[in-house]
Amino acid sequence: GGKTTVTLIPGDGVGPEICESVTTIFKELSVPVEFETIDLNKYSLKDEGAFNMAITSLKRNGVGLKGVINRSADFRTHNVEFRGNLDMYANVVRCMSFEGIKTHHTCIDLIAIRENTEGEYSCLEHESVSGVVESLKVITREKSLRIAKFAFDYALEHNRQKVTC
Repeated sequence: GGKTTVTLIPGDGVGPEICESVTTIFKELSVPVEFETIDLNKYSLKDEGAFNMAITSLKRNGVGLKGVINRSADFRTHNVEFRGNLDMYANVVRCMSFEGIKTHHTCIDLIAIRENTEGEYSCLEHESVSGVVESLKVITREKSLRIAKFAFDYALEHNRQKVTC
């Protein structure tokens, strides 16, 4: 095999520093990756073309590493925009305890899967009265069924014994 092209979006805050560390480590370890860096942050997002360039790169490469992009007052949460444009609907987090590390609970090994594009991520908010913001949590049957199917498929594929809601 050749090299895999990975979209790299350093973003804001600590993102650029972390991305620089990742690229240095990958280079030192001769990881067969070539990074396509897209400079996208809260300032460059004022240019619609920068966001579209990042989406195009991610769709073309199929894999990316992205730092947080800070929210600006006049734009939906940028991370939500990425999820919607790329249909990244499932957030999968594994929580487990490790032998030899003392914790309050032991023998923990669970997977949390949640829908990542609806509900809190609908961005349907309005100021009902001065200083009071209301947020609508809209969840469709279609996307509820899709995330449930994803969870069951994930459980089967990873030999998990139980799925709960």
